[in-house]
Order: sequence, then structure tokens, then C-alpha cells
Amino acid sequence: MIRSIRYIGLAMLSTAAILAGTAGQASASTKVYNALSQYLSASPSDGMATACHSKRSSLVDDDYVWAGFFYSKVNGTFVEPELRNIHLGAGDYTWTDCLKPKDGYYIHTSTLDPDNPAWKTASVSEIVVLYPLLPGGETIWGSQLIR
Repeated sequence: MIRSIRYIGLAMLSTAAILAGTAGQASASTKVYNALSQYLSASPSDGMATACHSKRSSLVDDDYVWAGFFYSKVNGTFVEPELRNIHLGAGDYTWTDCLKPKDGYYIHTSTLDPDNPAWKTASVSEIVVLYPLLPGGETIWGSQLIR
């Protein structure tokens, strides 16, 4: 499901909190991140390479909010579009995020592939327009699971 996201709500978050995978003391929720820091163009095009990153995660049996995020190291803007609610069983997963440049926007896809062969791989996608909210430049991006 590809969903166009309008970035209405903004939250400021430090780079350290994103990379550490913590939500801060004010939140009772737990956040786990799959994050990559890299240069992103404010004006992407079809000819640019797709960027992907993966990690292994051990998750507990629970309900999660699966959300994307983009944090600009240039101006400190943090956007966190909610993608879907999902129930995940306890176990190990390969978590992959990819960002495919298109003409003027990106397609962000996040996938959770469980080690348990009886469970299906889950995937979400969104359309991401960085400019004018995020100016391009060094950006931490990926997805998160919030429980």
C-alpha cells in the first residue's frame, strides 16, 4: 500500500535519541529503530541509486505501530509518518528499509521478514517528498516499531 504523506505534525528529536533507539523519559512507549544516516537530495530523480539497509531484531509478542521517520541533520526537522498497526509474534526478524528515488520524491519501503517459516513477511510503503520541509543533505532515515 503506497500512501501519500502530508507532514503536518513535527517533533524535534536529537540525533542521539534516534540512533540509540530510545523515546526519552517522557514516553512510556518503547521504540526500536532501523536507521541509516546518508545524504539525501531534496530533488531526487529516477536515475539515482536505491539505498537499502537491514538489521536483525529480536521482538516480543505485542502490538506495534510501524512508522517511518526522517531527521534532517541540516535543520533539525523530524517527521514521523505512521504507516500501519501490526501484531508481531515473539522471535527474530530481518528488518529492511529501502529508499527508491523517483522524479521529485522517494518511495520508502520497510519489510519485516520473520525467521519463523510459518509467518508471512510484512511490508509497508510510502511516498516521501522531502522539500520544503526537509532541505536535503545529511539525513537519518528509516522505520521504527513503537509498542
